Amino acid sequence: MRSRIKYLRTARDFFQKKKIAKLEISKSQSTHLICFEDGISSPFEYISAAIELKIPVIVVPYEISNHQDFQNLLLEKYADGTLYEVPNSALGQLIRSKHAQWIKTYKRKNFLLFPPEYILAREDIIGELQNPWTVHGGPSSYIAVESENTMRVYRDENIDEKKLVPTGSIYCDLIYEKISEHGDAKRAFENKKKIAPNKTKILVSLPPNYHATRAKFCEFESYSTVWQQLKRLEDENEQLEISVSIHPNTLDSDREVINNLNLNTIENGVITAIPVHDLFFTCFSSTIRWALAAGKPVINYDMYGFNLSIYDNSPGFFSFANFSNSKEKVLKMLNNEYYETQARGMEENRKIWGEIDGRATENIVRLITEHN
Repeated sequence: MRSRIKYLRTARDFFQKKKIAKLEISKSQSTHLICFEDGISSPFEYISAAIELKIPVIVVPYEISNHQDFQNLLLEKYADGTLYEVPNSALGQLIRSKHAQWIKTYKRKNFLLFPPEYILAREDIIGELQNPWTVHGGPSSYIAVESENTMRVYRDENIDEKKLVPTGSIYCDLIYEKISEHGDAKRAFENKKKIAPNKTKILVSLPPNYHATRAKFCEFESYSTVWQQLKRLEDENEQLEISVSIHPNTLDSDREVINNLNLNTIENGVITAIPVHDLFFTCFSSTIRWALAAGKPVINYDMYGFNLSIYDNSPGFFSFANFSNSKEKVLKMLNNEYYETQARGMEENRKIWGEIDGRATENIVRLITEHN
């Protein structure tokens, strides 16, 4: 009885949200729904409403996580006891027989990321989610594929080939615009050199504080220590100039720590900052692919032990499990000759992560207008 009540309440909530979405779409006379993703973190009430209204749903991606990220999430939740084991009941049997794609087996047990009542209500009211274990595992009409390598990622995730339309990335167009208006950035891009010969400009974009769930993977006891190490690195090297793009989900207390260190922070977003810097220092950010497309060497400090393989074998991508090795690579990059060797080595392959040609937005508009 308790499960039934929980199911009915969840189903009613989904129904109301979907009803509102359908009204908003109809009232706006929208002909398409554009979203960043169509999986479990998507605006799925709107996607379901659009499908019922026979409106095409087009994904223009930002996130590039794959099944490895979901596996990390599964392990985190297993460790803290927040996974849901498939129950040995009629409810569990229904999940096993009708919605088995939601189940992951770990240590010989079957688990769910969400309560079974939530999954049943979602499937009944919103519709089937083909693959809950990848970012773009939902029912979109088309995905605007950013590059050759992201096409490979989507195929590896078994996304329906008919949905995948090569367009390029609107974020590559933002980089193209920035390069076009910034003379030093344009020269650096074309000649595989630094923005300024006597400075090494490093853009830092780290994840928010995950110490609550992944502290055991981090070599430092606190999140703030990582930032203190970066500040010390800058103070000890006059040639190095650090700018920080603070993650939008950063806690106010952590933001205060960063600001109190007097590190230069940028406010206009990480994408347009990439082409006016020489190096990108990060931790498995989705924006890595645009830094590689822009020909900027990436130093990936895997501070939380995500251990992802998505960028493996990409020229210019250097991943390290500890800060000391990451720092050592930064210091090597201070040498202009060494830096230029790395930048030249990226030239032939940077297009596989994205074309910096200013045409992607036009291609995406064409995708939209050709599919009504």
